[in-house]
Amino acid sequence: MQSVTPAVGSVDGGTAVTIAGSGFTTLDRSDPAAVRFGDLPATRIVVVSDTKLIAVAPAQAGGDVLITVGTGPNASRTASFGYRRALTAVFEGITTTAVGGVQILVDVPGGGAGATSAEFTTLKITALVGDVTAKVTWVSAERVKVTVPATGKLGSFPVRLVQDGFAGPRSDATVTYLPGITSVTPSRVGTVGGDAVKIVGAGFGTVDPEDPSAVTVGGVPAASFTVVSDTVIEALTPPGEAGPAAVRVVTASGSNPESAAARVSYLGQLGLDLTGDVFVRPGGGKHLLAVSGATLGADAKAFAASGISLRLGKTKLIASWADPTHLSVTLPPQTGKSVTLTLLNGTVSADVTLPVVPVITSLSATTDTVAGGRKVTVKIAGATTATDFRFGAAGATCEGGNSVYVCVVPPAAEAGPVWVRFTSGDVTSRFTATATFRYSDLD
Repeated sequence: MQSVTPAVGSVDGGTAVTIAGSGFTTLDRSDPAAVRFGDLPATRIVVVSDTKLIAVAPAQAGGDVLITVGTGPNASRTASFGYRRALTAVFEGITTTAVGGVQILVDVPGGGAGATSAEFTTLKITALVGDVTAKVTWVSAERVKVTVPATGKLGSFPVRLVQDGFAGPRSDATVTYLPGITSVTPSRVGTVGGDAVKIVGAGFGTVDPEDPSAVTVGGVPAASFTVVSDTVIEALTPPGEAGPAAVRVVTASGSNPESAAARVSYLGQLGLDLTGDVFVRPGGGKHLLAVSGATLGADAKAFAASGISLRLGKTKLIASWADPTHLSVTLPPQTGKSVTLTLLNGTVSADVTLPVVPVITSLSATTDTVAGGRKVTVKIAGATTATDFRFGAAGATCEGGNSVYVCVVPPAAEAGPVWVRFTSGDVTSRFTATATFRYSDLD
């Protein structure tokens, strides 16, 4: 003999086994022992040709036996046939995704999964979900766990337990596969739409490329999409409102279930609230900026997870959460008349230009009497020339140049704090804490 097909069958017998070899036409077909499975004769023999015969296996206890063809000195005993139990799978039907990975408890009526984990290993039990092989782990002699495999086919499929190549009957319950999504990247997109996203999962092979509603974001059809493979779809997002939006892939068999992986967050374009006198100090340092268009999060942790950042050109600035609408950012010194900052909200960006205005960086003295007359050294930044120095409403006489001037404090009408300022061209210096001066009515 050269081969037998199949090599395994049921312990209940009845398996038709095709045997390949030679000299089969010389067999005595009236002899029940002409073909034997171990010590038991086949229940039926059909000689197809000199090189092929079919023998029906008798019932026999589990295990491997040799098949003997012929009798006497010419008998051949070289082929092995395995007797296996037909294990039945009983479980509650489930609906899952084509991604697979879900474990289901499967009962094995009458036992047969092995009394111990070690015995289970020797039985070589696996499973088929439809026609896809699945991993099986031991729980008890009458219960196993089947890990639902990934698949490219959608629909409902029975489960068969397989012992060393011999498959049991199809289960009454089924595993129903829907398309599944494992990731959408990027996960943050702009509310204006048009962002390219990559949808990764399984079960996309039957998506109708002509159906505009086959891929939706937030219930709205994608601007366009391409089914790259059974596991990848590339799409352009439609416009949407700020907030989370579910991504759905729809097939004739159904659509993917909602999950955190099957979701994007629509982000509005950030801006700066320029209401009032918003400017950048030429010396840089910390600035508090009011953000518009979106919240920065309820706290610093939420802000850190938001993906919001601030850039100056290609340089990422150090920005921190101050409150839901304010950023604290450290800026480097500036030499130009303006600075353009880029606010990034995920993939959404916006440029905002702020003026760089001259300021007083220090005063050598911060008090005088209302009579004035004290000499004060005033240091400035952001201007090469300065004129029209004023202490409150009163003009002061000042001499100097570049960034250092010496001013004589003018008299004041009354005691109290005032703002020291100057003019550079057509720009007036802005108020900062270092530009505060106080008049006293005490000598």
